[in-house]
Amino acid sequence: MLLIALANVAMLLMARNAARQREFSIRQALGAGRGELLRQLLVESLILVTAGGALAWGFAEMATRLLGGGRRSSPAWRRTGRCCCSRLECW
Repeated sequence: MLLIALANVAMLLMARNAARQREFSIRQALGAGRGELLRQLLVESLILVTAGGALAWGFAEMATRLLGGGRRSSPAWRRTGRCCCSRLECW
């Protein structure tokens, strides 16, 4: 499922950049170098990735809280007495 999502995002970015071919041609004709065009693409992609990651993280936090992921119905550490102190998770 993750592979399909990644392929979908890659195809969307490729389609978006292909649609902007005219813009890049005009910028290059006006004197923009390859480095400037590449930097613009990288910055735009970084902004999109950061915004998408932040939204996904917020959605995951909200979904976890709504679905009750923070509650433990029967903690194993109470039954066994063993607990990992570094992460406070039961074995």
